[in-house]
Amino acid sequence: MDPYAKQHILKATQATEIESTQLIQKLWNDYGVLQRVYLKGGNVQSVILKHIRLPLEQSHPKGFNSAHAKQRKIKSYQVETSWYQDYNPINLQDNGSRTAHCLASFQKADEFFILLEDLDTTGYSRRLTHANWAAIQVVLAWLACFHAKFMGYQPNGLWNTGSYWHLKTRPDELQALEDPHLRNAAPLIDEKLNNTPYLTLIHGDAKLANFCFSEDAHQVAAVDFQYIGHGCGMKDVAYFIGSCLDEEAAEHLEEEILTYYFKVLSHHLQDSPIDTDDLQTQWRALYPFAWADFHRFLKGWSPDHWKINSYSEKTTQKVMESIQNELLTTATTAAVKAGKLIRNYWKKEFEVMKKAGSSRSAQIVTEVDVLSQEIILAELSPSMHSYGLGLLTEEEQDTGNRLTQPYFWSIDPLDGTLFFSEGKSGFAVSIALISQTGETQLGVVYDPVSETLYHAVRGQGCFKNHVRFHTTAHTAHTDDLHLFVDRSLKEAPNYTDLENSFTLHFTGGAVINTLQVLNHPNACYFKYPKEAVGGCAIWDLAAIALIVQEAGGIITGFAGQELTYNRAETLYFNQEGLMICSHPSMPDKLRSTL
Repeated sequence: MDPYAKQHILKATQATEIESTQLIQKLWNDYGVLQRVYLKGGNVQSVILKHIRLPLEQSHPKGFNSAHAKQRKIKSYQVETSWYQDYNPINLQDNGSRTAHCLASFQKADEFFILLEDLDTTGYSRRLTHANWAAIQVVLAWLACFHAKFMGYQPNGLWNTGSYWHLKTRPDELQALEDPHLRNAAPLIDEKLNNTPYLTLIHGDAKLANFCFSEDAHQVAAVDFQYIGHGCGMKDVAYFIGSCLDEEAAEHLEEEILTYYFKVLSHHLQDSPIDTDDLQTQWRALYPFAWADFHRFLKGWSPDHWKINSYSEKTTQKVMESIQNELLTTATTAAVKAGKLIRNYWKKEFEVMKKAGSSRSAQIVTEVDVLSQEIILAELSPSMHSYGLGLLTEEEQDTGNRLTQPYFWSIDPLDGTLFFSEGKSGFAVSIALISQTGETQLGVVYDPVSETLYHAVRGQGCFKNHVRFHTTAHTAHTDDLHLFVDRSLKEAPNYTDLENSFTLHFTGGAVINTLQVLNHPNACYFKYPKEAVGGCAIWDLAAIALIVQEAGGIITGFAGQELTYNRAETLYFNQEGLMICSHPSMPDKLRSTL
């Protein structure tokens, strides 16, 4: 026995002697030991000592040996110490969610010690490897009481977001995840769970093995609080069910599980001001999200794990589809509502203003731009809260949250304002959902004049008024090529040559020009690179770029370089220029001609 630990144990228990020790188990990845200490002369016969010591050499069984992983593990023991010191006394004020009393905690150098009551001596000596429905109810009742008790508590000294699989603490596992759709959806699932208005403290590792039962299995106590923190209670419930039921039983009993849990939760919250009906509605909807959240971790951490089953896959797929459908519906509704407002103002009187810009089209803004933006933001705001989305919009200053949030909405409330102000067609509404890495995931464009809606989701094709749409271009012959261009092209030195060689169309702003390209079998829209800041911006191109790609066209910089839609240094593509063609075979020949 470590002399330092021995001194503290004798002092905390008033024992005269340590009789013997028994190894219960080694801690994960050789981070120390959990042992039972038998005493003489004190007020208890035995205690549990959790002795944490950092291994000299770290070798993670799954290969995740990064410094980040090591720091996460160290913090987990610091969190557990904080829990026992500051929160466990609150938890033990009643017997509804039993845990061990903490007798002492102490530290020397890089070793941590937590001295706990021995639950075996207080009637919780039984461990279950399989749980019947009665035992499941006992644990669900424990979780419901625990969640009710700590509803609204701030996680000071604990994890800001509880659970050992929390996304921000598991970048290595996310990187290893081979399912690209789930990897893309992971931040949205995580944000949805975190942004419920009803947050409590969750156990964070509520598997069956971390519950100690009475001999008759009618009562239970919980251990192992390394990953306790803020969260939605459904994370504990879903993880617990996954630890003790196979896929068939988990699916068959899902409704019964939730009904029982919420019955007990509502009972414990009956004297609180919380609207338990609303809480139940919101948390029930998050149960599959919680299941998908853990499934995401498991597929990156251990792709052949036995818990990866058809129920988990099916549940996760439904969650991803629900997120996609929700965000797509939100964006299309916003675009159409804004487009209808714009059409109502078209060819009527409205206020025209000026703003900074390098060209006339960039300098003009109308009250309709602002009104359109207000409509769009009113539609998008709930999703921004639910999924933690950032925002970039033409008519407001860039706040920079597009660089810190996993995804952001990009909005052009009225592309082609100059044409609109002149009473001409050629304007559109553009909305895109873009990842922090600059990849458009979802794009929506609405043409108010023709009342045509285009939308695309990455990897799922392009749709025109909800009917699958694909460009009909197959060949590219420059002698009958149609060029859709901006008025500024007239200032180019070679404009006369272009006018003599091609059929030029000045049809509108960047979005409408691009739509014209897609609707012609042999067409292009381009911009020469230039030094002056301006030209197309992220909000101009992000949505239409995905629509082009999913429709079978191609979009690049003028020289063929790939475009990314979230750069810290600039919002504009003036230095790259632009090349959009209705077929991938066209750009090389066209560039040489231009």
